[in-house]
Amino acid sequence: MEELMSMIQAFINPIPIGGCRVAIISGPGGPAVSSADACEMNNLKLAELAKETQLKLRDLIPEFGSSVSNPVDISLQGALDPTLEKTVYQVVGMDSNVDMILIWITMLTRYRDLLNLQEKISKPIAIVTAIDLSISPEAFSGSRRGFTPIKVKKVPTIVKNLNQKGISIHPNENLAAKALYNIYKFYKKSKK
Repeated sequence: MEELMSMIQAFINPIPIGGCRVAIISGPGGPAVSSADACEMNNLKLAELAKETQLKLRDLIPEFGSSVSNPVDISLQGALDPTLEKTVYQVVGMDSNVDMILIWITMLTRYRDLLNLQEKISKPIAIVTAIDLSISPEAFSGSRRGFTPIKVKKVPTIVKNLNQKGISIHPNENLAAKALYNIYKFYKKSKK
């Protein structure tokens, strides 16, 4: 069922792409590595970020516990600096070597930044999060788990808005990578 939901989200409004080069952005390093493995297992290529992109990232991201190559690891600094994630998304998203983006996040609080980014880059974006979107808003009553400070009843609307802009949400790296690959494969076949 999770796989079906992932593919439905990815194909609500798939954005046409010509290549399968993916950039990965993550706060902690572990998910960045597992996301890279998932991309490789699903026949995606890690994009080689342009030198200019890497230089910009080097100026933004702290040296300790981070990486400016792909996968991009913004370290825990992303949780402390609210503008860091947004800026990194823009810098990586604007790189012409990147066809699609896989972002590992824990909360949807920065969803507006992703919607604004999508207006500029028009590339498929797959979000990996531990949030279980199959649970009804009522199941969260009395809890704000994973959505702080987003009100629980707004989550379905937020997800709908993200999906309509070509941004899908997945429970794990493998399903996110599989969704991105299927979008690539769909557009590759439609060109023939």
